[in-house]
Amino acid sequence: MVDVDIDPTTGKRKQLTRTFGTLKEAKAEYARITNRRQEGTLVPPNKVTVNEWLDQWLAMKAEDLEETTIYNYQITLDRVRGAGPYPSSGTH
Repeated sequence: MVDVDIDPTTGKRKQLTRTFGTLKEAKAEYARITNRRQEGTLVPPNKVTVNEWLDQWLAMKAEDLEETTIYNYQITLDRVRGAGPYPSSGTH
């Protein structure tokens, strides 16, 4: 178990737990994670889904976009997510 970050909303430690077949493998991964954390290149695992991330992204972008652009982005995201009606193109 390695501390990888602090949750900014709760102030609690974020920890990464992994299981290895040998002590040598565990020590090597611990060293890699510790080194990346010290370099500032470690990106801790996140449980945010792609849909949640897209919602956050759109909300953030919406501050700088026209309503029609936001609408078009939402329609496109709905299509990517498999939601919403598709215009009939006559070729399916």
